Amino acid sequence: MSGVLNLEFANYKLLEYEKKFAEREVARLFKSPIISSDDKNVSVSLDNIDHDQILPMVNRLTYFHKAKIEDTIITLKQADRESNYGVVKTKRQATRFGAHGLHEYKGKFNPQIASTIANFLDLDSSDHIVDPFCGSGTTLLEAQAKGIPSTGFDINPLAIKVANAKLNFSRFSGSTFNGYVDFIEKKLRKGSKPRVSLCDHPNFSYLENWFDNEKLAKIIHIYNTIKLVPDEKYSDFFFCLASNLIRDYSKQEPLDLRIRRRKSPYPNYDIDAVFSERMQYYANLLEVTPVQNYDAESRAILSDINLYNFSSTEKFTAAITSPPYASALPYIDTQRLSLAWLNLIRSTEIKDLEGNLIGSREANKAAQTAILNSMMLNEANIPDELHGLCLTMQRSLNDNDGFRRKASPLLLYRYFWQMKEMFLVMSKCTSRDAHFALVVGHNHTTLGGRRFDLDTPDYLAQIAAEAGWKMIENTGLQTYQRFGLHKSNSGTKENLVLLGRT
Repeated sequence: MSGVLNLEFANYKLLEYEKKFAEREVARLFKSPIISSDDKNVSVSLDNIDHDQILPMVNRLTYFHKAKIEDTIITLKQADRESNYGVVKTKRQATRFGAHGLHEYKGKFNPQIASTIANFLDLDSSDHIVDPFCGSGTTLLEAQAKGIPSTGFDINPLAIKVANAKLNFSRFSGSTFNGYVDFIEKKLRKGSKPRVSLCDHPNFSYLENWFDNEKLAKIIHIYNTIKLVPDEKYSDFFFCLASNLIRDYSKQEPLDLRIRRRKSPYPNYDIDAVFSERMQYYANLLEVTPVQNYDAESRAILSDINLYNFSSTEKFTAAITSPPYASALPYIDTQRLSLAWLNLIRSTEIKDLEGNLIGSREANKAAQTAILNSMMLNEANIPDELHGLCLTMQRSLNDNDGFRRKASPLLLYRYFWQMKEMFLVMSKCTSRDAHFALVVGHNHTTLGGRRFDLDTPDYLAQIAAEAGWKMIENTGLQTYQRFGLHKSNSGTKENLVLLGRT
């Protein structure tokens, strides 16, 4: 077909890297020259492109919302997905559209980046994406939307539950979902006892410390009601929906990453009413979002990627992830109320799970001694530059540094060690022509009064080079301004690190 395709950017302000990524998507998918580009549009030649290929290709694009061919205007799939964000419309990019908004997850991967990386790599239904740190399933959900099989791994049981609930949503029947919503609301209207007994929930004694009696009775009543839903895929979705609310009604400060007693006021609305509103939101979303019968299998698996037993024939063609940083966010500490309420973990197991996360800030004295001995001898055989960094940080410590700062060099060394093992695992379970895309930020720490700026993207590229991967690209990305209690500690820079097999 001959002619020109005019693509109109999304109606929110794009960051500079997003505009460049948009042009790269077009060039990669259409394999045709870009005729013109400005702040609002990109035009591309349709010469030698079959007519029946145009619509599928434009619907894969991430940063465009409309396309025009001669006098025909097409609203793209991404525009429809993002327009279903919710009641409140903003001029900022929507990242919680559709099932992406099911449950908050700190350090969440931007879905637009995951989408555009899949386009850069020209992945389709014949490929299979792996995400070794899938979190709440952003990469998996974007792969599913493109019909690409995907598998994710995470050690956090809440992350896996949320990820699989998101993936199942696209297959839900609207009438069945509405029926369960009516069933749950009817049960909730009957109310709960003013005081719940110990047998009502396996983690009652732990939850009792973090909720007053009235609110605890309500959240356990919600828990017991959802348990009555006979289809586990639907009940898991409702569990995740309610889990996203309970922290706001706890004695924990909702915006704090750590477990600290709240100082802010409780919400003005009853949790039953908010839960009902969220159920109705997703019921309405199902009405405007047709059931997607994807042939591509997408799933999240509860496992440490470094411990999973891959079959010798299991070969992924691409990996896309947002990995943990050195001194990772305290995911388990932040989410412990949900983990306990959902009965995914016993309260006595929370600390151990936190310590097992790659990049964790937790390590007991025995573990720290063992890591120190390994670091001094470089038993992990990490690159000399990174080993030297850890030793310099260790020598910089003084008596003014608290216990967390004093552990920083050891934990950074352990992080490098764990990430090296991950890259080795990924080199074994991917095909020879596989690409590995990582979006990771920078962070910093101060030891002995000296500031250390940690270029994690570069460090990971160095480690990957010793595990069968070569650097293809290391591109800086701007980030949106963060708000909240921890905005001063949030990163302002991220990088896309693209690797290929050696």
